[in-house]
Amino acid sequence: MGDDGTVLGGAAGYEVDAVVRSQETPPNLVVLATADGFDDSFQVRPDVWLADGDVERKTLRRADMTIYRHKGGGQVFCTGSVAWLGALPGPGLQNAVGQIMKNLAAGFGK
Repeated sequence: MGDDGTVLGGAAGYEVDAVVRSQETPPNLVVLATADGFDDSFQVRPDVWLADGDVERKTLRRADMTIYRHKGGGQVFCTGSVAWLGALPGPGLQNAVGQIMKNLAAGFGK
């Protein structure tokens, strides 16, 4: 899934975000998917404090797709990567990224 796109060839790349367990996250946050295997050029911000230091820092070279329901009732969805947009299908085409977005839009409409 997500193995094609105009930004570095996939749905995850260029800039990635991961759930940091030592930082505050909503208790009902769900990680839907993870893209990992990024090389050393993907760096975690050096100013982010991590409970397990460099050991944890190395595991954060990943993109976590997440969703949670805000206490006000809305839902928050995060793809975990800027490259996601470049993996959306063109007009008349379909791929896994497009299907996820269709499913998400249908779910948000309920």
